[in-house]
Amino acid sequence: MRTGVERCQRTALAVCLFSIFAAHTAAGGTLFLNELDFVAAAGGLSFESFETQPVTGISVTSSIGTPDFTMTTAATLLGVLDGPFNSAHATDGSRYVLWQERELSPNLVFTFGGPMTAFGLTLTDALDHSTSGFALSLTTDGGDSFPSVLTSPLPDGNEAFVGFLASAPFSSVTLTHAPLRGDSMGIDAVYYRGATAPIPPTAALLLLGAAWLRLRPFRELN
Repeated sequence: MRTGVERCQRTALAVCLFSIFAAHTAAGGTLFLNELDFVAAAGGLSFESFETQPVTGISVTSSIGTPDFTMTTAATLLGVLDGPFNSAHATDGSRYVLWQERELSPNLVFTFGGPMTAFGLTLTDALDHSTSGFALSLTTDGGDSFPSVLTSPLPDGNEAFVGFLASAPFSSVTLTHAPLRGDSMGIDAVYYRGATAPIPPTAALLLLGAAWLRLRPFRELN
């Protein structure tokens, strides 16, 4: 026969596990500006570095497709390069996408074939304006918004990682440069995670450990 303390322990365990795992799976809407921290928190990530894309030169297309997503702009502002352009460059391998904003379109859209829950990328030579007041923002069609994740002025040739865990599944991410001004930046090392990706094993063990620590006061009462 279970004592009152045992019943409290079992109930508390269930509540702790439910609340902790729910917090983990719904802990999206979290911005990361450090690549290692993002990769550790996300787990189950896919990766694209454009090494199999044909080299096209600068500003030749409005759309670049990969096996899992498409990048589009409202004008022919995209190209795949295998060497530096001004100070934009690859960060993984030798190829990268160059986005020339050119005061024609402020948006670059990543569209996926299925629901996603995490996204990240590395930008090079972004927002290297000599003045402040320019910013890059991210939004998803799932309702998340990350305004002004990067702001000018950044140094020439900079490398900046931006990633997030979403609060709701999404199928597109829009990168916005505002206000409009001629700017070129490299895009490389794109991470993304599908909605069915498992919880990372390390994270699961940490969550179980946290649940056990929460139960210790109940055990000491027994």
